Amino acid sequence: MAPYAADWWNKAEFPAQILPKLAALELSTPVHRGYSHLFAGLVIAEITRVDTSLATFFLVHHDLFVESLHTFGTEDQKQRLLADASELRTTGAFALTEPLHGSDVAGGMETRARRISSSTGEADDDGDTWVLNGAKRWIGNGTFCDYMLVWARDEADGSVRGFIVDATLPGVSRSRIENKIALRTVQNADIVFKDVRVSETDRFGGISSFEDTKELLRRLADHGGLAGGGPAGSRRSTSPGSTRWKGTSSAGHWPTSS
Repeated sequence: MAPYAADWWNKAEFPAQILPKLAALELSTPVHRGYSHLFAGLVIAEITRVDTSLATFFLVHHDLFVESLHTFGTEDQKQRLLADASELRTTGAFALTEPLHGSDVAGGMETRARRISSSTGEADDDGDTWVLNGAKRWIGNGTFCDYMLVWARDEADGSVRGFIVDATLPGVSRSRIENKIALRTVQNADIVFKDVRVSETDRFGGISSFEDTKELLRRLADHGGLAGGGPAGSRRSTSPGSTRWKGTSSAGHWPTSS
């Protein structure tokens, strides 16, 4: 990755062609392959050392999307999706934040889900289909992912639900957020859902409130990938240059190192 990272950054281009090579190194979902959380954090640190954008891709795909499948997915969902996602044959996103709601999305979530009968199109508490309407913003991997975990508020009772949404479904539109300064390679997206029909079989059965969402995010922080690996990798990438500058700069006419 290192020889090409600057070019990917300049072009704001995600290098999908390297995913099979990364998968062959068994860097995908290392904890579920028997490695420790420490090792997973070191993987993120090393990727961050080269490009924070690519580390962010890993964290979104593995620690949010794939971990959600492991934690909240039904057996049917795991059978259908886990193998390809774990081997990077498919990619995922985590669609939580919205145009008007970032860290306050728990109380202000505007994306709505309505349960209906697919045969009548009418609201039905036991219906086999959900209709999603709303918008998400700043979604990492959102421009190119195959699937996204979409969080929406149930119109019937106000609870927060999670849905596995195929990014190619009718009514899903995605656009890249342009002119970013940071994380250019990972490509954040604006995503709009207009009467998107999602099968009940693609609703996360283990999610019934925003507390489930917070538990997932807490695990991500506790396991060290985001909280430890990312900053450690960034420090490793900048330390040699800053140390050389500190030792040679004479700005201000006082010693810069001892």
